[in-house]
Amino acid sequence: MAEVTHKRESTKSRCFEYVDSEALLGAGAFQSDGDGVAIVSNCSSEEVKAIRPSRIYCCFDQVRLSYET
Repeated sequence: MAEVTHKRESTKSRCFEYVDSEALLGAGAFQSDGDGVAIVSNCSSEEVKAIRPSRIYCCFDQVRLSYET
């Protein structure tokens, strides 16, 4: 079971390995203009573990992940 869980987490984390620089710039532009950036996601525990350390996570002012609520 641990191997299956590890593979699922690894697969989910790969989704966040590449973040287009345009997405990061766009989020930064909203924040520079004083606008907030939020994400609401219907996510799994594996996705929660993957998104928190990702480069894009810091771009969000508010985060609501369904797995945690």
